[in-house]
Amino acid sequence: MKSAKASRPFSSAHSLAELVIILLAICASFDVIAIAIGGYQMTLTNNDTPPIIGTLQLVARFTAFTVFLIWFYRAHRNLQALGIRRGRYSSPWTVLLFLVPILNLYYAYDLVKELWRQSSPDLGFSDDFLKQNAFTLEHYPSKTALIGLWWGFTIASLLAARFSDRITGTWMDLTSDALAAVASILLILIVKNIDARQEEKHRRLTLDAVTRKAIDLVVATEFSRAASSKN
Repeated sequence: MKSAKASRPFSSAHSLAELVIILLAICASFDVIAIAIGGYQMTLTNNDTPPIIGTLQLVARFTAFTVFLIWFYRAHRNLQALGIRRGRYSSPWTVLLFLVPILNLYYAYDLVKELWRQSSPDLGFSDDFLKQNAFTLEHYPSKTALIGLWWGFTIASLLAARFSDRITGTWMDLTSDALAAVASILLILIVKNIDARQEEKHRRLTLDAVTRKAIDLVVATEFSRAASSKN
């Protein structure tokens, strides 16, 4: 699963991240609409939720999941360009592990957690660089509770949906939709933060490279002047 490929240039995934966020917001919106309609239907004799709502939810979730995988692949592939030479997973594996039943119950969480940590703008820089820019650089934590909460709400939503299929209860459908809506909102925050972390790390790497070149130029100039004065 380890990647041994040559480093690729950084390719911003910002536009894809924004598209993922929009699609997840649509998913959450459909879930809220389904909750509202389902709650109203429970007050009536016929408490069946209109099929069109379930269809819209399914289409929205499938589309969001597909685009999320494309974004995740792009973001994970950027890790090499951001200075991560040896990750635990190659970029193709990150997509496959999201799709394999049973295994994805653990690896989906672990992959997102790893991407968050390795995208930290605080990793991969010399102490001198960090000290020089200590007052201008924001600190980015390597851990977050968002990922655990997102995966917890996702699993809970899936379990509620499974129980709903078995016991036929609208209230369980509403619970599943509510949990799914929260999971979508949490994933929006995760995607937004990972995207911001990668963009900031790329900016810092560019700044560090420019600074190093400037220092090398100054050193070379001083050396040349010293050599000229001796002559």
